[in-house]
Amino acid sequence: MQRQYTGTAGKITNCRIGVFCSYVTPDRQRVLIDRELYLPESWFGAPDRLADAGGGGRDGVRHQAGVGMAHDRAGRR
Repeated sequence: MQRQYTGTAGKITNCRIGVFCSYVTPDRQRVLIDRELYLPESWFGAPDRLADAGGGGRDGVRHQAGVGMAHDRAGRR
């Protein structure tokens, strides 16, 4: 949790943000394909906080903007 802007609330609030990739069929049925928790940039200066979020110890974990995360999710498929 961190105070950050979320479009859902339309303001800065204490929240968690995730990036989700889903598939929608022509008849509007949906299935979740992939998801990832957004890790705020400030957490990368605090290894204990990053580890608590599940990011510590994973090779290649780096801060990414939400758009970059979405591109990575799409590229995995």
